[in-house]
Order: sequence, then structure tokens, then C-alpha cells
Amino acid sequence: EDIFGPRLCCGDDYSEQNINFARMASQIELPSGGASENTAEVYDHLLDNGKKSSKNEPGLLQRIMLRVDEQVSVKLLLKVWGPRFEFFTRCMLVTIFLVDSVGMAVHFSEQVGQFGSSSFGFFAVTLGVLVQSIASLGLLAKPSLGHVWCPLLIGWEVLQPVLYGQLANLEFVCGSLSVVGGLCLLMAHLQKESDSEEGKSSAHNTFQVGTELTGRLLLPSSYTYQAWLYLSMIMVSRDTSGVVDNLLKFSSSVVSAALLVILIIGCLLIAVGLGSRTVALGLAILNIAFVCYEHPIWSFISYGGGEWKVNDAKMWMPTVSLADSADLQIDPWQVYDIHKYYFFLGLSTSGALLLLTHYGPGKMALQQNELVLPTVSRAQD
Repeated sequence: EDIFGPRLCCGDDYSEQNINFARMASQIELPSGGASENTAEVYDHLLDNGKKSSKNEPGLLQRIMLRVDEQVSVKLLLKVWGPRFEFFTRCMLVTIFLVDSVGMAVHFSEQVGQFGSSSFGFFAVTLGVLVQSIASLGLLAKPSLGHVWCPLLIGWEVLQPVLYGQLANLEFVCGSLSVVGGLCLLMAHLQKESDSEEGKSSAHNTFQVGTELTGRLLLPSSYTYQAWLYLSMIMVSRDTSGVVDNLLKFSSSVVSAALLVILIIGCLLIAVGLGSRTVALGLAILNIAFVCYEHPIWSFISYGGGEWKVNDAKMWMPTVSLADSADLQIDPWQVYDIHKYYFFLGLSTSGALLLLTHYGPGKMALQQNELVLPTVSRAQD
């Protein structure tokens, strides 16, 4: 008997078209009902339940994460360690402010003596100690007030090169701008969290988007300076006096050119928000290695005879703008303090980049929903 309802054609037999239709209908099953693999893949794709085709081989990182997920839930690890990573990056970001405030408090009289007027120097140093220490600890202990702490730190970071006459020191200024960019990203994210918890309709949405964009554009400032340095090295290394010198300078130019290309591409990708989270993670790791190489503060000091001593034979003069004075004498401990400042400034810059890795580039980016780690789910329930 006919089990497919009323016949579509007159006569005792089906037409060839209806017979084909009946055969196709009898073979269609939902994937959960035990259909063939190809049919299940089609329906899984149409229903968008997140399953992947078995023909698509996972990448190296995906295979590693799957191996880890067999032992412990990766989703649970990210849920537990995500907030801790965010706190760790905040600690890295404010490291320069905490270290600088402690140094200013310990050497308070020397800091005041750097200013011509004692009353103004006392006010400036006291302001720097209070603003940096209170705002930094506030960001760690009470991040919900980030809209108060971040502007204070941004204001001091912008004012510091002016107070200490370091506007001509591009390394110092560009490093400070990178830290300011991290503070802008943190402030925008904390304001977004505060609005969502209070149930607000994101009235400051325009301000948040602009702050995120400003922070992302300022982040590569220190690397823009490094790219300029490598470019100047390439332009200067033209004078050669021999075969050996020629080879050495050529190899140095090749390395500088490669680093120049990497830094320029990385800065552009972060600025436009294309793969910015992955690029920021890579630059943060490279920046830590560079800072440890350029300012190895642990190798400049040694303990002996009951006191700490500076090994000025191993130490070199970092980039700094000095006053024009013929009889200017620089104490080795002052040189060490400059190295220490640049070391922790580099750590804060890496912390700012890691914040971009954690939070993302924001709305005004070419790639908003970038995944640093692949999505992994267990095969069993």
C-alpha cells in the first residue's frame, strides 16, 4: 500500500519522479538518529551546533590543547586562572609606579635637590610619591574605582618627563606612552565591567570606545622608537674599511633590517586591531627578554663586606637627558637606579601588552573576536 499519502499522479503506478522522491525521503534521518557520517555533517553544519568535520585535521596548538583537556578540563582552567592572569597583568602594569614611589621616598632629599626651588621640589616629589603609591595599590585592591586610579596615574606619567626634563629622551617618553596606553585599556575595561554590574545601558559607550582606541594606538610607542633606532643603525652602517668590517656591518644591518620589519608590522597590526592579541602576546614575551638583556640589574650589584656594592665595570650608561654642566659627576648608584627604572618600565610595558591580549582590541578594530587559544571541549559528557 501507499504509505506516502495521496498519489501525486493519476494511474496505478508512481511516476519515476515520485519514486525517486520517495527513496530520498526514506533515507533522510537526523544525525542523532544514526544517519550516515556525511548526512550528519551536513545537518550539524546547518544546525550550527559547533561540531567540526572529521576531515578537518586539528592544528598543532589544537592537538596540544586536546591532550591537556584529556587530563584536566581546559575550560575549567581558563575559568579559574583567567581572573588570576588579569590580576597578574595589573601587577605588572603598576610595577613601575610602585618601584618609583618607593625610590622617591627613600631618596626624598636627593629628589627634591633636583629641582631649583626647594618648595616646588618638595611639592612635586611628595605628589609623585602619594599619587603613584595610592593609585597603584588602589588598582590592585579596589579595581572597581579604576575610573579614579587610572587618570591619576596617567596624569603623573605625562607630567613626569616635564618635571624631570626628559622630554628630549625619546626612550623614556615612548616607554611612558606605552604604559599610558595600557592604563587606557584597563580604564575602559573596568568602566565597562562597572556599567554591566550596575545594569547601565552603557551611556559612556563612546568614551569607552575612544579610550580603547587611544590605548591601542599608544601601546606600540616604545616599539616605534626601537624601530627608529634600527633604521638609524641601517642608515649609519655604510662606511666600511675592510672585508671583516664589511661582513660584520652587513650582518648587523641584516639583523637590524629584520627587527625593523618585525617591529613595524607588529605596531601596525596592533594599531589597526588585526591579530592584535597574538601579536601583543609575542611582543610582550620578546620585550621581557630584551629588557633583561639591556638592563640586567642583578648583574650590576654584589654583596660583600656587609654591604651592597655596584660593579661599575660591568655597567654602562643608559639613555638619559643630563643637564649641561662640564663638572657633572654621576654616582654609580644613580646609574644603577636609571637602569632599574628602565627595567621596571619594560616590565610595565609588557604588562600593558598582556592586558591587550587578555581584554582584546575593542570595538574599533578590524578583528574584534580574535581567539588566542583554540576552543577545546571534551569528547565525553
